Amino acid sequence: IYRYLECDGHIVFQYLSELEDKNLVKHLDHSSQQWTRVIISAEEEHTHKVILYKSISELSNSLRPTIAIITVNYFEKLVVDAMIENKVTFVRHKAGESNVYTIGTIGRHHVVSTKLPLIGRSRTAQISTGSTTTRLLGTFQYVQHVFIIGCAGGIPHYTDASKHIRRGDIIVGYPNEEDYVYGIYEAEQSAEGYEFVSTCYKPKSFQLYQVLESIKENYHQTNLNRSSTHKYPWEKFLKDGIEYLLSHNIDCLPPSNDCLCIKTKNNEIIEIEHPSNEKKDYLRPIIRFGMIAGGKNILTNDYFKITLSDKCNVLCFDSEIDQVIAAIQGNRIESFMIIRGISDYHDGTLNKEWQPYSSLCAAAFMKTIIYKIPNNLYAHSNSQHDDDDDDDDIL
Repeated sequence: IYRYLECDGHIVFQYLSELEDKNLVKHLDHSSQQWTRVIISAEEEHTHKVILYKSISELSNSLRPTIAIITVNYFEKLVVDAMIENKVTFVRHKAGESNVYTIGTIGRHHVVSTKLPLIGRSRTAQISTGSTTTRLLGTFQYVQHVFIIGCAGGIPHYTDASKHIRRGDIIVGYPNEEDYVYGIYEAEQSAEGYEFVSTCYKPKSFQLYQVLESIKENYHQTNLNRSSTHKYPWEKFLKDGIEYLLSHNIDCLPPSNDCLCIKTKNNEIIEIEHPSNEKKDYLRPIIRFGMIAGGKNILTNDYFKITLSDKCNVLCFDSEIDQVIAAIQGNRIESFMIIRGISDYHDGTLNKEWQPYSSLCAAAFMKTIIYKIPNNLYAHSNSQHDDDDDDDDIL
């Protein structure tokens, strides 16, 4: 670390020691040259196993998850893992590698979650992200569906409350007229002033969206008129996730600060009211369905974002995951879905306070969908059929 940062090694060691005192990291050797993040807290040791592995074959022969969940940030993986039961985390302690896989169950399905090491447009990030995704799918060859879960930046609407996106809302990447669910956009000058140039992605199989359709239809029919005591499945999972994370000293409550700002023609930033004066209940997040996008030269231009939203139904921007999708498709995985929780009005990287809660909202909605996915891989015993009935009752 000190060579990479070009700083004093004693200072680095001092910081690591402070983190070790807080039980956030631990050293792996007597010389304190190798360190790793503490995967689980002491309270979880009896319910969440951590296993060190040496070779990929140890993983591929142990469990056969059919659903993979990919995250970018550490807090995103924490909230995803809060949705998983019967967890076992596999860690490979090797210099230069940081592969951590958590395997468990959601409903009737075996799932595996992991975190990407880097994200972004740099060549290093693209190579690292692509190879990590390929390694995940190459290791767990029974994976049929991939979820990409995390936070993003919403596109606000300053006058229409029905179109306005707020922190804590859930965005599901949903097919447009051409069936695209995700796109990388750039604004380029043209004879008319500018034009959008895009590279868009869509899954080959829409099985997950067939599962989603009944959830989406029921939500649109019942949301406006439901009672204050009625809870959707994802709201129950959200509440359970908050309680679980708080019990492990992980703060994931929605912050009180939810301001909306606008940039004037003089580039001054002023705070304005949200278009609706109704008090928002953050434990009942709004669900929206539309395109998710990335695009660095559009992020800082409100006019471009609003225009893109009107033209293409783009609802939010993330930190660009096209290389992840390319790796998924390159490994012949036909089914994937992207779900984002809104944490800011940029690309999900600015507002640290909102990130854990917003990611948890996305993970809770993911869990709802996974509960509804039919299992066609193996025949169930009678007891497993009973569990399936319980899953349907929850929804």
